[in-house]
Amino acid sequence: MDKDGDGVLSLRDLRDALAQRGISTTDKNAKLLLDRADLDGSGGVDYLEFLASTLHLARLERDERLWRAFRHFDTAGTGFISREDLVQSLAHMGTKVDVDKILAEVDQDGDGKICYNEFCNMVATATARS
Repeated sequence: MDKDGDGVLSLRDLRDALAQRGISTTDKNAKLLLDRADLDGSGGVDYLEFLASTLHLARLERDERLWRAFRHFDTAGTGFISREDLVQSLAHMGTKVDVDKILAEVDQDGDGKICYNEFCNMVATATARS
């Protein structure tokens, strides 16, 4: 992306890189992208700023996937995953598991349902184990 090799992405570098990938954008939107990644206000994006932006985008994408997964299981749309939600979701997936065991493991506050934070903790724990 850094065509002139100066170690900094300029507005021109960003516009050219986007165009090369078939992404058309206005100068205003390209400038907005650059400004959001330009943490030190230098007018360009250096390597560390680029990495920070990339990591931030990766986290946003991961969070969006988690939220979509949570909503999949929250079949009633209540903002919580109830026992009934789990039974219904898992039945549609053809999965036979002990729903009460899942609730006992994941429901940290013991209210009989899984909130988004408990869901995220469950996913993080399962990911760490694998």
